[in-house]
Amino acid sequence: MSQAGRQPSHTNRNRRNAQSGFTLIEVLVVFVILGVVIAAIGMWTRPSAGGTELKAAAAHIASTLRDARTRAILQQADRLVLVDVDRRLVWSGLKTRATRLGQGIRIAVTSAQSQSEARPNKVAGIRFYPNGSSSGATIRLYGTGQTHELRVNWLTGRVSQKSVPIR
Repeated sequence: MSQAGRQPSHTNRNRRNAQSGFTLIEVLVVFVILGVVIAAIGMWTRPSAGGTELKAAAAHIASTLRDARTRAILQQADRLVLVDVDRRLVWSGLKTRATRLGQGIRIAVTSAQSQSEARPNKVAGIRFYPNGSSSGATIRLYGTGQTHELRVNWLTGRVSQKSVPIR
């Protein structure tokens, strides 16, 4: 064999090393694809934003009810919280702004209304008294695949909140 037909052995070794690994671009492309797949799986399996909106609405209404109870006790005067089922509004007192629930949230109220709490057009009233008691009520918020229930105990006026499985 002549030397002209053979290439030096270190050149073959360099070619083999250059072809045996991955380039930085190939590795980055794989990481980007993995990141997109993981993000898609995470978005697919997480609860909907509607569930978060429903939970926040329930917490806000519970806060409004607790505030009305506290004000009734501290100011030694009845306080009324109104819930407009058709317009999805909740407000306390005459000078407070009403809270409007989101489009995807339905509301239902069951309350033992006296003559002073009775309102037209599906507006329910929950009255809190200076001794801490209330007229009592159950408020249910319905969202996409979830339900939250708020209960106002008539004897103690305490407000409880829980997520209820859909039947």
